[in-house]
Amino acid sequence: IERVGLGGTNGATTDGGRTGGEQTSNTTKDRYSGDFIDRFKGWAVGTGGIILKTTDGGHTWSQLTSGTSVTLHRVKFYNSSQGVVSGSGGLILKTSNGGQTWSNTSSGTTSDITSVSYASENRIFAVGSSGEIRRSDNGGHTWTSQSSGISKDIRSINCQSESKCWAVGRDGRVLRTTNGGSTWTISIV
Repeated sequence: IERVGLGGTNGATTDGGRTGGEQTSNTTKDRYSGDFIDRFKGWAVGTGGIILKTTDGGHTWSQLTSGTSVTLHRVKFYNSSQGVVSGSGGLILKTSNGGQTWSNTSSGTTSDITSVSYASENRIFAVGSSGEIRRSDNGGHTWTSQSSGISKDIRSINCQSESKCWAVGRDGRVLRTTNGGSTWTISIV
């Protein structure tokens, strides 16, 4: 388990969190998200457009070129090659080579995109400020708007299949779809 944090610090544990240690990432930039596809290979993103990659479980990190300086909020990989990153100002980056190169896809919005989740290899959801929900059905090449039914910020999304996803937002709002985002049910917890 890997933890990313402020000021370039990382933490890692191999025993489910009972013990752990701090690691360095060779940067002082804040990181907001990390994603590992196995025990060893992972990525982290944060301020100043930083994208980091590890292949040894977080002991060492190398910086990748993102092509942007905006804050990156979330990173998510489908496999060791395919990944997406969400950022400020509607930014969505995608890679098909493990992060060696990133391309900027047009999300169609200038709202901050705070989270992304793969529903399948080709279907990806992105959520963000002001109730923003975007969906791609071609691996992140193009994005279409989905109606969330709310105007509050959506902070995170997690998909379990092409049809089932949950998103959480401000003020205790939980959104759920069971039809691939055609409609979203809102509850307040």
